[in-house]
This record gives sequence, C-alpha cells and structure tokens, in this order.
Amino acid sequence: MALNKEDNQTENCDNIYATLVIFQFYFLHIILNRYLNKWSPKVVIVSSFIINVVYLSIFNFIKSPDTVYAQYIWQKGYWIPFVGWLFYFTVAYYCGKHYSEVLKFLNRHRLFVIIMPVITFMLVLVVSKVLVTVPWSSKRIDMILYSLSVIFFIIYVTSKLKTLPSIVMFISSYSFSIYLLHKAFLALIKVMHPPEWIGMYVYIISAFILSLLLSIIVSYFLNRLSIGKYLVGAIKIYKPKANYKLEEKKVS
Repeated sequence: MALNKEDNQTENCDNIYATLVIFQFYFLHIILNRYLNKWSPKVVIVSSFIINVVYLSIFNFIKSPDTVYAQYIWQKGYWIPFVGWLFYFTVAYYCGKHYSEVLKFLNRHRLFVIIMPVITFMLVLVVSKVLVTVPWSSKRIDMILYSLSVIFFIIYVTSKLKTLPSIVMFISSYSFSIYLLHKAFLALIKVMHPPEWIGMYVYIISAFILSLLLSIIVSYFLNRLSIGKYLVGAIKIYKPKANYKLEEKKVS
C-alpha cells in the first residue's frame, strides 16, 4: 500500500495546484465582480463555457510539442491557469447571486435535474471507452457537463432539507484545513504499516476517519495561534445551539 515517488509527487502537485486555483478565484471575484454584476449571465456563462472547452481541448486532443517545458505544461502545467476552470467560476458566481431563482428553475425541471447525472455519467463512460483515449481526469471536456449536473443535483436535494445537520456545518467550518492537512496524515498512516489482519475496507474507513479527526484537531489548536489561520486556513467557532435554517438563507 506504499506510494512510489511518482505517486507522492502527483499528490503534492494536486494539493498545490488546487490551492492556487482557489486563490485565483478569490482574485477573479475581486477583479470581475463589478463587471459580472452588469453583464448578462447567459452571455457570460455561455462564453466562459466555450473558452473553457477550447482551452481544455488543446491539451486533451493536441499532441504536446517535443520539448521538456511543453511536455510538462501538457501533463500538469495547464491545470493551474484559471481558464481551465472559468466555467465553474461563472456558474458558481451567478448561482450564488441568484440563488432563489436557481432553486425555482431546478424545481421546475426537477425530473431533468434528477436524470442528468446518470446521462452525463454514461457520456463519460462512452467517451472513455469508445471515442477517445484521454485518461480519467477532472480536466476532461466531458467532465464539465457531468460535474455541472451533479452540482445542480446536490443543490436540488439539499434544498429539500429544512435544516442542515450540525455535523455538516461543523465539518464545513474546517473544510479548507481538512483539505490541506489530510494527505499528510494519510501518508503518516501508510508509514505506520497497519497490521495485516486489518482488511482493506476497514483500513480505508479507519484511515478516512483518522485523517479527518487529526486534521480538525491540528487545525483547531493552530488557529489558537495568531498565525494559525495563515498556515491552515481560518475556522469558525462552532456553536452547537446555532440553528442553520436553509429557508432563511440570504444570498447577497
């Protein structure tokens, strides 16, 4: 169950690039907020979709030039620029800004919302097995439609809940810290070499729970230091008696 050197490098790269993408979205929001408020949502979303698809198509279907630098960009470098995720950003922006309207739309087309994850997943399987040989990755073109359908399905389902469970709000407050720290604890668990009598499923569940709990504990104590939030992200103080009512949610 040990990871080789290439696997470790890939995991580290995944962590770094995703963090860089998150920060890019923060800056994009600061820079584009005033313009996105004025522009037509339909035009922006369609335009960003086209830009996103064209950008990913270059790296999905065009062979890399025969240079070390170009091969690195084709393999991993193209993950980082925000252009590869622009469509998700614009959809998220307008969904947040027009949350009530989005819910009304999803409820009007609930059957479509429910079946689309299945249809788009079938599309992913077809593309994977029949049409192209592009490896499984979130950077594939067909994954855009699948991801979007799953996102809307989750929004629809969770909107039917009267209140969010306290455990969900608790974990949500530590989500960024968990993302940053969990792989370090997973690597530590692998180094410890658990007993052979522990089955695969027990190991996976145990590793998941331990990495989750350890990430939360470390994040909690680090945030008690003045520089902690800059190391693992800020957390909100959990209030057990807080009532998180979805129907009272207001989106600015």
